[in-house]
Amino acid sequence: MSETLESSSRRRLRSRVTGALLLCAALLFAGLFFHQKRVDLERASAMSEILSDRSADAAQLRQWKGLVFQRQKELRKANALIELMADPSTRRCVLEGRQGRGQAFFAGDGARFALFAFDLPPLAEAQRYQAWGRGGDSSISLGVLSDDVEGVRSLFGVPARADVETVVVSVESNIPAGPSEQFVLRGKCGAHENE
Repeated sequence: MSETLESSSRRRLRSRVTGALLLCAALLFAGLFFHQKRVDLERASAMSEILSDRSADAAQLRQWKGLVFQRQKELRKANALIELMADPSTRRCVLEGRQGRGQAFFAGDGARFALFAFDLPPLAEAQRYQAWGRGGDSSISLGVLSDDVEGVRSLFGVPARADVETVVVSVESNIPAGPSEQFVLRGKCGAHENE
């Protein structure tokens, strides 16, 4: 009987030790599992932060590229204006009106022009300032003036004809076939700038 008691005691002890070992193994496994999940979460968080930083960097880079493009465009306009003004055959038009003033410059060969208007009043949302060139009995659109930047509106381009004698700036609400009678600025083109 003592053998059975001993045997029963050993079995219980083995069972308890096995249970304790299984519990320890389960706790160890759970600890390792949760540790790995925490490491994975930290990595995911770090990757998310890196991606966020790269996204912000990409947005900043796009913004800088836009600014560089805009500055290059402005530089090209400035160079074209310098070339136009240096050309001895350039004709100048002084534009006057009740509200505002301006100047237009036409290359003698008709290859390019520049127009600047100053102190024009603001327009309604659907309206715009449009420049017209008149020569002989007809008018041509020179284009729509840029938005107001510190009181100056401008237009650069290539006129459709070289014989522009008069420049008119009008207020337009739609795409007209010719200038409206609502002239804001008007001026005759004189002889070459250096004559």
